[in-house]
Amino acid sequence: MNQQILVLYHLSRRFSKGDGILLMSTSEVGEFLGVSQQTASRYLNDLELEGYIKKTRSEMKQRIEFTEKGRDSLVEVYLDLKHFLERGKKRVFRGSIVTGMGEGAYYMGKYENRFRENLGFKPFHGTLNVKLDSGLASVKRYSTGFIEGFRRNERVYGRLEYMPVTLSGNDWSINCFLVFPERTHHREVVEIISDRNLRKEYGLRDGDSVTIEVET
Repeated sequence: MNQQILVLYHLSRRFSKGDGILLMSTSEVGEFLGVSQQTASRYLNDLELEGYIKKTRSEMKQRIEFTEKGRDSLVEVYLDLKHFLERGKKRVFRGSIVTGMGEGAYYMGKYENRFRENLGFKPFHGTLNVKLDSGLASVKRYSTGFIEGFRRNERVYGRLEYMPVTLSGNDWSINCFLVFPERTHHREVVEIISDRNLRKEYGLRDGDSVTIEVET
């Protein structure tokens, strides 16, 4: 954990409300962090320069607000720690079936040989899209492998991460894989691949609830 994220974490401990805004003078920040006022001021300036916080003057104090980048960085730390503490346990994620952008069939064909080499099967040319209740970052942490990006006919195909999972519905379950394209459009949607057409196999419709079980 680098120093900026560590400072960000310590600042997060001072938030007493859910609005993500902290009012503190630089001397108060220094006292809380155990450093001088000058060092505290430098820490805050560095955090703002890197895009982790926004700060403005509010009377005699600094109004410190976490940016999306700052929040995401703390979520990443939290998930890393959670992964470490829960290693060897199973995690269950819940979500619902949604319609994708129609690109799955095209890309499955381009990555087919690489899936065969890495996963040991020929995937159905299409992905099953699941909108997670908890968001993409919470599950992507458990990816177990990747397929490097490549170029073909002047077109670049990005890197894919993947992980084995068990997908389950009301009265069925199947072992398959989650894939995480490097260039994804929706942060809360994951794509599932299998050697069969999962929608057709289990009569899945948009809105149907499913669970995804991950071995951590």
